[in-house]
Amino acid sequence: MIKKMSNDELEKNCLFLIGKTCSDLGQPNKSDEDKLQLSLSLSIDLKTRYSKFNWEIVELAFEDGVRDSEEFHLCPRNWCKWLNTMKTKIWNGWHNQENGNAHLINKRLQRILSTQKLIN
Repeated sequence: MIKKMSNDELEKNCLFLIGKTCSDLGQPNKSDEDKLQLSLSLSIDLKTRYSKFNWEIVELAFEDGVRDSEEFHLCPRNWCKWLNTMKTKIWNGWHNQENGNAHLINKRLQRILSTQKLIN
């Protein structure tokens, strides 16, 4: 869970994720200072808004956001959309599991649901 990660570990993971996402979005020329600033902002958002997510959920939210979104700019507004969309997918996944519709959930999300107990 995000809330159990040390600040150093979280910031390091965020910096790597920001760099990867910039590259995926075709923005590899962002300065190191910009990437660092974005990673610090992301780490704060994760600690304060998404502390019950595990890191795999965050990575999947960013992967899906880059691939499924019409937003091609990395900023807090967009990653909050991506993370909130993932939260909705998880809630819908739990609902589908409880109603016998597990076949509607993608495999990676099923694995996450088997370990993730509560998101609020």
